[in-house]
Amino acid sequence: MITKDIKMADLIHMNHQLLVVLERFRIPLGFENKTITEICEKHNINLNFFLIIINAYNDENYLPEENLECCFVSDLIQYLKNSHRYYINEKFPFLRNMIEQFANESEDPKARLLINFFSEYFAEVKEHMEYEDRVVFPYIMELSKSSSSSQSEYNIRTYTDLHDHIEEKVIDLKSILIKYLPPTKAQSQRIQILFELFRLEEDLELHGKIEDKLLVPMVQKMENESLNR
Repeated sequence: MITKDIKMADLIHMNHQLLVVLERFRIPLGFENKTITEICEKHNINLNFFLIIINAYNDENYLPEENLECCFVSDLIQYLKNSHRYYINEKFPFLRNMIEQFANESEDPKARLLINFFSEYFAEVKEHMEYEDRVVFPYIMELSKSSSSSQSEYNIRTYTDLHDHIEEKVIDLKSILIKYLPPTKAQSQRIQILFELFRLEEDLELHGKIEDKLLVPMVQKMENESLNR
């Protein structure tokens, strides 16, 4: 388990995939020999919340011993919003550029179908995340601030009923590249895209885990407390 006394630089050497998590916390590189505690203090980040998130990403079987405390609600919402901005503004445009370059360099016209497939998928992901930013997160923040029983007809069950697993279409994209497109001269670009898709799939699965295993139980607890006031 990752603990507060580990040096932040050592953390990245342990698992370089955690770099994306640090970016979502707005933690810049240049750690020197500072520990996780020192870095969190420097950037005014809640240490306990940081450890929960970083452990959840580092170990797929990790869950905090108790439900995420409701006092972390604003931290969690901000983290998820930062994650959405990363996907929409950085990761998906980066992948789209890679796919467009591959299609342009591939001699097989079927490769261009990847562009349409990916663009449609990107639109679905964007709609999904914008819905959370526009509807779900404001509801949760309002619930956290309410001192009396919430009168909203919306509840977190509505969210879970609509909450699909947005990483599933990445599997289809990988299958197209691995199984159905014939060999092309753009082999190296094809492999690079696959590496990025595998990383994206893992990242989206962990993102969903944060929402399903941490956010939803926290909000359910808040809703129950609101009803009992």
